[in-house]
Amino acid sequence: MKSYYYLLFVFLIISNILKVTKSDFLSFIGPIDIEDNSFFDQSVWSPQKIPTFSDSLLIGNGATCWITPYDSIALSNSLKITNDSVLALTGDYGIDEKFELFGGNLIMALRSNLLAGTITAENSTILIQNFFTHINDFDYDAIVKDTNITISSFATLLVHHNSTFSLDNSSLTVINNGYVGIGENTKFYLTYPLIMNDVSLMECIGGVIWINKFDCFLESEMKIFDSNITFFDTVNFYDYSKVSFIDTRVLVLGNINSYGNVTTIVYGGSLLLNGDYKLRDSSRFLVNGKDTMVFVRGEFSNIDDSIFYLNQSQFLVYGHASFSSQSYFDSGLFVVNNIAIWNGWVLGNYTNFVVNGSLVINTSYASMVESHIVSIGDITVNGILTTTNTRLYVDQGNFIVSDNAILQLIGSEARINSGQLKIHPLAYIDIVNSSFTLITGNVDTLGNVYLDSSSDLSNQNGTYNLYSGIYYTNDTTVKSNNVTVLNDGVFNVANNSVQINVAFTNSGNNSNIAQLNINNNTLFIYDFKNENGGEITLNGGTFSSDNSIQLNGGSIKGSGSFNTSINQSNGQFGSKSTVNNFNITGDFIQSNNSNNNTKIIIVIDSLDSFSTLNIGNLADINGIIEIRINQDILKNLNNNNNNNNNLESNLSSQSGSSSDGIKSASFNLISYNSKTSNSFNNIQFKSYDPKSGSESDIDKNSCIQPKSKSGSSSFSVLLEQNEDCANGGDGGGGKSKISGGAIAGIVIGCAVLAIIIISTVHYRERLRLFKINTSRKIRSMSVKLTKK
Repeated sequence: MKSYYYLLFVFLIISNILKVTKSDFLSFIGPIDIEDNSFFDQSVWSPQKIPTFSDSLLIGNGATCWITPYDSIALSNSLKITNDSVLALTGDYGIDEKFELFGGNLIMALRSNLLAGTITAENSTILIQNFFTHINDFDYDAIVKDTNITISSFATLLVHHNSTFSLDNSSLTVINNGYVGIGENTKFYLTYPLIMNDVSLMECIGGVIWINKFDCFLESEMKIFDSNITFFDTVNFYDYSKVSFIDTRVLVLGNINSYGNVTTIVYGGSLLLNGDYKLRDSSRFLVNGKDTMVFVRGEFSNIDDSIFYLNQSQFLVYGHASFSSQSYFDSGLFVVNNIAIWNGWVLGNYTNFVVNGSLVINTSYASMVESHIVSIGDITVNGILTTTNTRLYVDQGNFIVSDNAILQLIGSEARINSGQLKIHPLAYIDIVNSSFTLITGNVDTLGNVYLDSSSDLSNQNGTYNLYSGIYYTNDTTVKSNNVTVLNDGVFNVANNSVQINVAFTNSGNNSNIAQLNINNNTLFIYDFKNENGGEITLNGGTFSSDNSIQLNGGSIKGSGSFNTSINQSNGQFGSKSTVNNFNITGDFIQSNNSNNNTKIIIVIDSLDSFSTLNIGNLADINGIIEIRINQDILKNLNNNNNNNNNLESNLSSQSGSSSDGIKSASFNLISYNSKTSNSFNNIQFKSYDPKSGSESDIDKNSCIQPKSKSGSSSFSVLLEQNEDCANGGDGGGGKSKISGGAIAGIVIGCAVLAIIIISTVHYRERLRLFKINTSRKIRSMSVKLTKK
């Protein structure tokens, strides 16, 4: 309907142009109170004439000239209104060139239409209004077409409530204290640029505004209340201008630029930026109010001493946001779903920071106070980030502190719930009166970590890779047990030389074992405790401490050196399944407990592979020494004769042979400088299956019986065959089972042997008596012959 009306309007204009034959200057002289269609009454004009397209008109007698709906369109070449006179337009009016208001007034109502080359208003009022409550956009629009309107020198353009004002293919310029007011339930459409300059003002309450392009200069101001406003193109603010969106929905499809001390206020409502927003030259962007939301889908940036301030509001970045100057976050929500960069001074108070995308902190001063930072995406600190009474949660993604950057926690809580925290070599993290907890995920600290006495660092179930040091304050020479690192997860020493100048407890819990893996590296811990769930593994590494290592539970395994003493009150020293070789420069103090849980585990896997423990000073061993022997060694020694020869040869070449031909193997397992008298009194021997890992006690009736011996400087174990096994016996002391037939044969044989022995004895006795008697007879006969 509207397009048809426009075509008719243009047709009528062309028709009237063709009728023009003469140009006159006409002054309105009609009565002040006339309310009829006075424009088409020739009696109200001087000279008397119905105005035509070529005429120039003046309304200056303080009267009101009405243009109401009529068969014809009101036409003129130009129109000037002065002296508080009024043009009341409810119909259609076409002006070829200029429409000037100097202290005059224009009222457009109902479905009026105005077409003019230019409209200039000074100290005047243009009022757009509809007089009916129920308005149809097409029936009751006030339309200005193909016109450039200028409101200046305290002139006023008013679009009354419940009205619609459309500037079609027209521009609007408000300068020199000009004023534009848009009423409630009003629609204001401007397809060409809106320009405000020189302390001008535009206000809208409860309206709908569409502006194609907007430029605001020199202390001019736009105030929009409880409205909807859409900018289709670029919006520029200059030179101390100001814009306020109060409880308003703002949609910017183009770009916004603020140059030179511009103030932008968004209070309540929302601002959706699909384009770019550049805040510069000491300008200010203030977002305030609990229900205020700003969505950045394009690029937001503040530079050149500009200020960004977020208070009790939400600022969501779906595009790219760069804060290169001063930024304040107070009691709000800042969400990064794509990329945000902090290059300038940043202060956050009572604010929630949620990073789903990437936040890069390049600034030398970023301070978070009483805030909450949640990282689901990536946070990169290239400058300094300080948190005070703040929660810093890394739920996913990466939190990276780059070289020469600093992460400082003051009275704060840092939690790595998942994802990864990485401190680069030239960076550091300073933990002051704060807690740092690794729940799951990974922490890699290639730079130093500093703790004060009121802080704690714990690993609950994550993986902590330590490449540098953990120090008591930033003085790397000070050592203290006033603060403790607690490990319940995996803690890897990942560099050749790592120093921890505070206390460390390797604890574990019911659900997981705490692992301290020194590997083939050197670790210093000022004060160390290993509890029931803790496990220490050395793979050729060195563990040093200024205090004795407290083995209160758990286990120590692997191979390596301890440059300190060890106090074992519980747990096991050594592994049940692998050979362990340890050197201890100090003492080894092992106490027994009522549960017999204090053990030193020694594994003899083969003649060439067995556990050793070298103690540089005192051995005070009062607990259990469990010696585990590979069952294959025992089986081979139990084999008889030919099956045993090869092993016996090996044993002889290894240890030699004892007297009486009994083969033996001796293992020097523990060496020490001195020992207490009650040491090595609780020795247990077990055998194990290297394939299944199962274990069993060694049979006391076996041919191979291990024996332990502790001397003045060493503890050793001897594996030897007893004499009975060496002579082919069973070594069992008659306890071998013999069949009944064999027993009967033995009994019969013994009886026969007894008879033979008795018979022999009897025969020999009779022979002896015979010889005696014969000798006597011979001597008797000899005596008799002599007498004769």
